[in-house]
Amino acid sequence: MLLAMRIWMLRQIDADLDSRARAIGTELGLDERNGSLEIERDSPILMQYSEGQDDFYYQIVQQGSVVEGSPVVANELLPAASDMQSGSIHRVQLPEGHAGRAVVLELLPELEGEVPPGFTPRPVRIVVARSLEDLSRIQAGVLIGLGFCALLGILFVRFSVPRILRSGLDPLDRLARELEEIRQHNLDRRFSEAAVPAELGPVYREFNNLMERLEQAFAREQRLTADMAHELRTPVAEMRAMLEVAGKYPQDQALAVDTMRDMHAVVLQMQGIVNLLLSLARSESGSQSIKPVELELCTEVRKQLSLLGNGLEAAGITLECSMPEALPIACDETMLGSLLHNLLENASEYCSPGGQVRVGAWSDAGELHLRICNSCSGLEQADLARLFEPFWRRESVVDEGGHSGLGLSIASSFTTLLGGRLEASMPASSTFCIELILPRQSVVSE
Repeated sequence: MLLAMRIWMLRQIDADLDSRARAIGTELGLDERNGSLEIERDSPILMQYSEGQDDFYYQIVQQGSVVEGSPVVANELLPAASDMQSGSIHRVQLPEGHAGRAVVLELLPELEGEVPPGFTPRPVRIVVARSLEDLSRIQAGVLIGLGFCALLGILFVRFSVPRILRSGLDPLDRLARELEEIRQHNLDRRFSEAAVPAELGPVYREFNNLMERLEQAFAREQRLTADMAHELRTPVAEMRAMLEVAGKYPQDQALAVDTMRDMHAVVLQMQGIVNLLLSLARSESGSQSIKPVELELCTEVRKQLSLLGNGLEAAGITLECSMPEALPIACDETMLGSLLHNLLENASEYCSPGGQVRVGAWSDAGELHLRICNSCSGLEQADLARLFEPFWRRESVVDEGGHSGLGLSIASSFTTLLGGRLEASMPASSTFCIELILPRQSVVSE
C-alpha cells in the first residue's frame, strides 16, 4: 500500500514539475535588436519562486551558464541542468542535501520581429526541481499511523477478541453443561432462552423440541413396556396355574389332556400378541416394504365383511353398506387387507349387542374414503385422543379380556405407511366412527 501511494504521489509531483517548467518557458523571449535572452522577471510565475517556496527550485541555463534561478541555488548549476535529456524527470540531490525530483525542458525562445543579421538562436534549458522531504514526512506519518493501528489491532486481538468469543460462546457452554445433566428421569427439563443471543434462539428452540420428542418417545416406551408386561402376565399366570394343578395330579390323564389343550390356547394367544407387536414395530420403523398392485377397494371391503358375517349375525348386529360398484386403488394388497380387517373387526367387536355397523365408501379430490361407524357405549370424546396408543382399552373392555388393544395402533401405522390418514370421531354419544383416507396410488418402498 505504501509503495502504491508513493508511486501515485510521484506521478502527481512529476506532472506538476512539467507544468511549472512549461509555464516558465512562456516568460522567455529574444530581444529583436540583438537576439539576447529576455526574461519577464516580474511575472507572477517567476515571482513565486522568490517568495519563500523552499520546496521548489528553478534555473534557466544557456550555454552551460545560469542565466536566472532561485535565490537558494544562485549560480550553482542544479544536477539536472547540464547532463539530463530534455523532457526527462529524474531523482536528484539538491544543494541543501535533500533528495529531490527534477524535470528538464529545453526550448528555443520565441523572437518577435525580424531576425538580426548573423543571429543564430541558442537553446535554453529550464530546470525545475522539488524537494521530496514533504513526501518522506507524509510516508513516515502514514507508516507510523499504520504501525500504531497494527499495534492496536494486535492488542485488540490479544485481549478483546478472546473476551468477546467467551461472551458469545457462554450460551453454548451453558447449553452443553445442561445437556450433560440430562438423564432419563429429567427428560421434562427445558432450556431457557432468556439472555440468549437472537442467533442462538433457533438452536435452543430446536433442542427444546428435541427434548419434547424424546420425552414423548420414552413415555411411550415405558407405557408399552408396562402394557406388554401386563398383557403377557395374565397368560403366563394361567399357564403356571395349569401346570401346578396338573403337577398335583400326575395320574389324571383327562386333566393332563385338558391342561395341554388350555395351554395351547394360551400359547396361541401369546403368539398373537407377539405377532401384532412385530407388525407394529416393523411398520413404525419403516422397514416393511410396500408393493402396490391394482386393487378394487369395495371388493376388498366385501371380502373382509364376509369373514365377519357369522359373528355379526350371532351378536344380532345389523350391517348397512353404502358403496359404489368400484373404487380402483393401487395399494399393497397384504397391508390393505390387514388394515381393513383390523378396522372392521374393531367395529364388530366393540359394537353394542343388537346395534348397527355402517360402512360407506366414496371418492373425493383424488382420495378414497372409507367410513366405518358402529354403535357403542361407554366411550367418551376424551378417549378419542388415546385410541391409537398401543394396548389402550377402556376399563370395561380390559375386564372382559380377549382384546390386545393393538388393532387400531397397527391400523394407524399401516395407514401412515400407505400415505393415508385415520380420523376418529363421535357424531353422537352412542356412535363411534373411524374414517380411512387413502391416496389412489401408494408410494413404492423397497
